[in-house]
Amino acid sequence: MDLKPIYIIFFLLSFLNSFSQTIDSSSYYYNLGNDATGQRKYLLADSLYTLSLKYLRHPDTYFNRANVRKQLGNTKGYCLDLGNAANMRDTVANKLFWKNCATVDTTYYNDYHSIYSKKKFAYMDITTKCIYTTDLSYKRIDYNKKVLVSMKVINNDSIFYVTPSPPKYPENENNIIENLKYIVPAEDERKGNNLFTVFLTFTILENGSMTDISVFSIYVKEKYDRQIISVFKKYTKNWTPAKFNGRPVKYRKTLAWQVEYVKNIQPTTR
Repeated sequence: MDLKPIYIIFFLLSFLNSFSQTIDSSSYYYNLGNDATGQRKYLLADSLYTLSLKYLRHPDTYFNRANVRKQLGNTKGYCLDLGNAANMRDTVANKLFWKNCATVDTTYYNDYHSIYSKKKFAYMDITTKCIYTTDLSYKRIDYNKKVLVSMKVINNDSIFYVTPSPPKYPENENNIIENLKYIVPAEDERKGNNLFTVFLTFTILENGSMTDISVFSIYVKEKYDRQIISVFKKYTKNWTPAKFNGRPVKYRKTLAWQVEYVKNIQPTTR
């Protein structure tokens, strides 16, 4: 008798059980941390959030511990925790991080790339550096406020959002959206306009492949997120990567399309 399948099943069950216990333990200490925060027992809350993070790293836990550390006067801990939450796609933490935990340096240039005055310049470079990490944000903006270059360095990893040479799709980009817009989300209740926007964000690597794909829309449920990403991966080809100063770079791109709300319609399959 071949015992290998039995061992595999046993391993999977053990793993799932262990993972479930990890989540339960993390949630347990997280909730205790919230209770302690509500009672203004900030030192206790800090310890409880730290215990929760030992079981599972989660942006909400980092964000709450950041606020507790701010109350305790631990500015460095506050900024580092905001940075961790921001790196896990927490948009509120990201805004607070760049606002409260960074310094801004602005330099003005003329058409000959020489440092110039603020009153009459061709473009300006804005560099925002984090106080306690090596992370930074860089933008080049012209006199008419058009963004020419935008990039960030997070954990020593550079990613661009605007470049003079953006990534190119081998076909019309609209072909991508055509494959996705028929995945219609259905909600039980819907208020307001029957049209809403879905955002698909992903990173195009130096070799043109895609990674770190996410979907955002207020009215799209998680099951539709998964289906949109699945169809996107299946039908989308590799890109010609973005370039900066003649070399391929990572590029964060967003596609957006409008969806008409239809009640009680199941998602289509393609």
